[in-house]
Amino acid sequence: MTTLISHIYNEEFLLPFFIERHYEKFEQGIILDYGSTDGSLRVLKELAPNWSIIDCSEEAFDALKLDALVHLIEEKISGVCLVLTTTEFFIGDPRFITNGMILPSYSLLRKRDEPEIQTNQKFHEVYKSGISPFRVVSEGHTERSTRLMGRKIKVSKEKYPIGRHFEVLGHTPFLIYRVANCLAADEMIVRRLQIQNKIPLGDVKLGLGVQHTNYGKGLDTETLLETVDAELLLSEDITDVISRALEIESKFLSLETDSADFNFMKKLVFEFELNQRLIEEWLHENARYQSEKLTTQIELEKWRKDNEDISQENQRLRVLVGSSAALDERLKEAEHQLNMLVENSSQRQHELLSEIKFLKDQCRRPSYNFSLLVSNIFPAIKSKFKKLI
Repeated sequence: MTTLISHIYNEEFLLPFFIERHYEKFEQGIILDYGSTDGSLRVLKELAPNWSIIDCSEEAFDALKLDALVHLIEEKISGVCLVLTTTEFFIGDPRFITNGMILPSYSLLRKRDEPEIQTNQKFHEVYKSGISPFRVVSEGHTERSTRLMGRKIKVSKEKYPIGRHFEVLGHTPFLIYRVANCLAADEMIVRRLQIQNKIPLGDVKLGLGVQHTNYGKGLDTETLLETVDAELLLSEDITDVISRALEIESKFLSLETDSADFNFMKKLVFEFELNQRLIEEWLHENARYQSEKLTTQIELEKWRKDNEDISQENQRLRVLVGSSAALDERLKEAEHQLNMLVENSSQRQHELLSEIKFLKDQCRRPSYNFSLLVSNIFPAIKSKFKKLI
C-alpha cells in the first residue's frame, strides 16, 4: 500500500496541480482539512473522489498537534507513507520508495518576467529556476546555510523532528520540488499570507512556522517579495535535475510489479537507501568521535590551565622558601631595633621620672628655698646698696 498524507487550508488554486501529480500514483490519499472556506473540498471531491478527508476545522495549525496527528495516522497504515504539504510535488514511483529513504527537496521560484501559470500547465514545465542545494535565507537575507534538505519516508518507531526536514545523505532516483515561494499567480500570494492567521501564538513564541509569520512580525506582500528576491539571487537552473527525475519516473511507472526488471530496480533503489543509511551512520559516528575529541580537548585544556596555575603557585612558594633565610635575618634585625628602642625608651622614661620627682621634692621645701634666697640674693643686694651709699 502506498499512501499520501497532506493538510490543507484554502488550497483551491494549488489542489488541481497537487492532485494531478499524485492521484494516479498513490493507492490512497488522506487530507487533513483545517477549516477551508474556499472551494478546496469541492475540488477534492471532483478530482480525487477516493481520497479521505479528515475534518480538523476546530484546530489551529499547531505544529506539535499536527505532527502528532499525522504520526497517529501513519501508525495505522501499512506500507509506504509519504507526507507532503500541498506545495510539494513528488517525482518518482512510490512503489520503489523504501522506509527510511530521504527524498531531496528543491525550491522552484518564479522570476518576475515569467508568465503566470495556467490550470492546464505544470509548475516544472514553466519554471526552470530553483535553489539547489536548498538554502535557508535568514531574516535579514544575509546569512545563509547551504545544505540539501529533504523529506524522510515513514520509519516505524522513529521520532521525527517538527517539520520533518532532514539533510540529504547520498543520492536517490527521486525528488520533491517545492513551490511555496513560486509566486506564479496572485492566488499564490494570497495563500502565503493567510496561513499566519491559523498559527497559534504559542508556535510564534517557539519560533515555529517563521516563514509564515515573518518571525512573528507579520508577513505582508512586500516582505514576501523581498524574500523571493533574496532567494532568486541564489537560484540556479535545475532543468536538468527535474528532467532526469521525470525520465526515471517514466521508466519506473512503465514496469509491471511482478516483472524481473521491477525486482531488479527495486533492488537497485534499496541500494540507494542503503547508501544513505551507511553515510548517515558514518556521519553520526564521525560526529560522535568529533564530540568525544572536542570533549577530550576541552579536558586537556582544563588540565593544562590547572597545571599552569599549580606551576605558578609552586614557583611562588619556591621564591618564598628561597627568600625565607633573608626574611629571617630581616625579622631578627627588626626585633633587635625594636628591643633597643624599647630599652632607650625605658631609660628616657626613667630619667624623666627622676626629674619630675626632683621638681616635686623642691616644691615641697619652701624654707630651704627661702634660705637660698637670703644667703645668695640678699648679700648681693646689700653689696650694691653699700656702693650706692
